[in-house]
Amino acid sequence: MASKSIKANELITELLPKLQIIERVIIDKVDDLVWKAPAQRERILELKSEFELELVMIKSNIRHLLERTQGQYDLQRIETDETELALTADEAIAIDAAWRLYQKVDKIAAHFNLSM
Repeated sequence: MASKSIKANELITELLPKLQIIERVIIDKVDDLVWKAPAQRERILELKSEFELELVMIKSNIRHLLERTQGQYDLQRIETDETELALTADEAIAIDAAWRLYQKVDKIAAHFNLSM
């Protein structure tokens, strides 16, 4: 079930950095997997395409969330800002998808011994 809100500090200090990690792994590391596991080349490239598409959806909705909630939280004290940001249905789906995608990428990176 999609979450209905997210704390400002969780969004800025936890989720956004994880999205950067996901993007870096997808862009920089997945091609290395083809060399490490050439027998799985087709599946790896298929996963990369799926992850890229999902990442576009996630980033679009999070960008919308950041623009919509601008001014509702204090970036100067974001580490402790627990302001609850209400989410639209699409934003809630994107937030949940981001956490799931991070877990998937983390498992793949661990399986193939890739640094994140």
